[in-house]
Amino acid sequence: MEINKKDLKKTSRNFRYLASRVLNAHRNEVNSIIKMFIEYIDNTPVIYEYIQNVFVEYINLEDDIKQVSSSYGRLTLNTGETPEQEVSSVYQILKYISENPSTHTIFLGS
Repeated sequence: MEINKKDLKKTSRNFRYLASRVLNAHRNEVNSIIKMFIEYIDNTPVIYEYIQNVFVEYINLEDDIKQVSSSYGRLTLNTGETPEQEVSSVYQILKYISENPSTHTIFLGS
């Protein structure tokens, strides 16, 4: 995929802006912000293609999320051992949360 420097800079800025909003979201708005972030990723070819290129299926994602959600902060999700695995895992976790809004509490320690 060809992308010019100006478009890449704009894409990067939008990505960082939305990622920052996810990290700083208030409990009442986190679901909508995660959903916006995932939609941006899915609709931005340069980002989506990269994620697909490094994709490694997160086995037992739903079960792991349920365990972490009910652990009262004692457990964390495994995001892999390499930067590429981490990108893939975090994307899958956020995608799952965007489709199952009640699971956002794993971020909030509730």
